[in-house]
Amino acid sequence: MSKEALQQAIDRIAAGTHTDQDLELYNNWCNAAQEQQSPMPADFPDRQQQMLQNIESRIKGKSYRKLIIWSGVAAAAAVLILYMSGGFFSVNISSKQPSMPYNILATEKGQQRHITLPDGTNVWLNAASHLKYPASFASTTERRVELTGEAYFEVAKDKEKPFIVQSRDQEVKVLGTHFNISSYSDDPLVQTTLLEGSVKVNNQITLEPGEQTLLDDAGKLTIRKADTAMAVSWKKGNLEFRNENIYGIMRKISRFHDIQVIYEGHIPMDGMNGNFALRQSIPEILEIIQTTSLLRCRQEGRKIYISKF
Repeated sequence: MSKEALQQAIDRIAAGTHTDQDLELYNNWCNAAQEQQSPMPADFPDRQQQMLQNIESRIKGKSYRKLIIWSGVAAAAAVLILYMSGGFFSVNISSKQPSMPYNILATEKGQQRHITLPDGTNVWLNAASHLKYPASFASTTERRVELTGEAYFEVAKDKEKPFIVQSRDQEVKVLGTHFNISSYSDDPLVQTTLLEGSVKVNNQITLEPGEQTLLDDAGKLTIRKADTAMAVSWKKGNLEFRNENIYGIMRKISRFHDIQVIYEGHIPMDGMNGNFALRQSIPEILEIIQTTSLLRCRQEGRKIYISKF
């Protein structure tokens, strides 16, 4: 690309009159700059904040699927967010220190994604989740990723570089194994379930296959036997639960359907057992819940009202 074309694209981004093509051009320049340490335009640092504001305004309210984040471009940290469904980018430039580029894979409600990380590790990401990981593990001494939400990992073995998953107040360290972590911010517990191999949770508990740790908001870590098939049922498009109250059940359902749940009066906390297909319609799910004779459910548009039977 020519310097003139790049400068014109930056001018339009800073003025708020840019097109998707301008953003794509800028993204290509950042990718090239990351690899070649290309110099940035002279007036670029002075215009960074205005560019960020204009692009954020443009993409506000847009749904995203994958975010690609680069840092260390021309001795300044440039962050690009790629909106795969609409081709939108966001730019955030703030740091003066070069650092490693990293990616973020994100899912919306109702979405699930699979990705193979640079080391060969396979990750299945559940709905309303995101995973941050380096663009390459080549220059690292460990393979560290960050998870919000839920994911299932099949970690590629590398004895020289432990694989570490950082989530809500928790670190899980492995060399090569299969496990599931559920770490949604609105759940009372972070659950780590081991299917194969061995993992260490917060340097306190080493799990064996068929075991699960529970971490509460107070930092208390406990271990129990797990139903591994139930823990990863979401990978097969199902929601299985055992002895779970309605609040926990509806939180999970809400991650796959655009609904608002409203509880009326005293709600029984009895545990329920069940199995839904995640793609079942809300009326079908509510009808099943009502067969327990514990709760009444009614739907008004997006709103779901739940009361004692």
